[in-house]
Amino acid sequence: MLVYIVLLLVAIILLLANKYSKENALFLMLMMLIVCGLRDYNIGIDTLSYVDNYKYYSNENTSEFLFNYTYSLIHFIGGSGHLWLFFVSVLLFMPYIVAIKQFSIAPVISAFIFLASPMLFFFDSMNGIRQWTSGGLILLSFLYRNEREIIKCVICFVLAMGFHLSSIVALPFMFIWEKCFSYKIVVCSLIGITICSIVMAHFNLSSFFEGYSVLLDSMQIDADTRFAKYAKYGEMENTTNWKYYVVNILPMNLICLASYPSKVRNKGDNRCFNKNVDCSSQNGFLFNALFMGTILMNICSISIKYGHRIFFAVVALQLILLPRQYVLGNRNQKKWILALIVYMSVWFLYYINSINGQRIGSTVPYSFFF
Repeated sequence: MLVYIVLLLVAIILLLANKYSKENALFLMLMMLIVCGLRDYNIGIDTLSYVDNYKYYSNENTSEFLFNYTYSLIHFIGGSGHLWLFFVSVLLFMPYIVAIKQFSIAPVISAFIFLASPMLFFFDSMNGIRQWTSGGLILLSFLYRNEREIIKCVICFVLAMGFHLSSIVALPFMFIWEKCFSYKIVVCSLIGITICSIVMAHFNLSSFFEGYSVLLDSMQIDADTRFAKYAKYGEMENTTNWKYYVVNILPMNLICLASYPSKVRNKGDNRCFNKNVDCSSQNGFLFNALFMGTILMNICSISIKYGHRIFFAVVALQLILLPRQYVLGNRNQKKWILALIVYMSVWFLYYINSINGQRIGSTVPYSFFF
């Protein structure tokens, strides 16, 4: 557990020192990469199964070809399972590092969110290796699409598909409208989906998602694992997962609301990512994607096991948009975002304490392979 506390302390120090420094952000991301890449096999829910697959690798499953190539490459150079694990950790972190370095105007805040966000960007990088790698590439794809760099957008999207086929769910978001939703619509929608999610959880309205049941039946998934049992903590024995919703999903809604773009005074305003593109359209595209992803995340996370993984790549836009609004937003918005940053710090400590000792493949306590 100590290694995570050290990470949090370093993140807070760097945040207070200079939130605009790309070097500080890179240092923090590299620290997380080292912790992730040098972890032991028992750290992370799926780590051991991935390493076993590496040890007994056969070139039969080619649907996610790039991930399979990582097995082939490390086997070719005669590397161990530990070397493979570090290699894929580098691949996982690189898209997020590029996104933060190139697109964030407050990189240290972005790196801090990656570490401490209730969306578990850092912690789940030790669990869903394939999906979190594809998620970083999808994030880059959105950012390049936003700057009209279509070739880079397509390349990143294809690469993401090569690591996890679920990346296809992000495709419709690439064509989302660019005029930003009105603030009233965003607020009313988030309040509405929050109320609906609470009702769904309280009354266990699983029949509402009968379509998902049919899908899971076709995939031969056991009925007692269908609905909202996924969390590192929470009510693991029934479908009412209050802790996961209140501590993870509800703050995500507030993060989305706090990321709402400030009004742009003119086309040349420095709020633009790209000076050659209409600023209001740019901000609108990214926020609309984040907003729609948040709405869908509410529905899926409360209703389906691993539901938060379906749209997390879209919600990862908070890594770019929330720091942007902290810097460019009005005074009240900055106070709101600062409160969210403080919450993330408290949540981080609560999280590492709550999963310590649970027999669910937790990432705590930490141990290195050597």
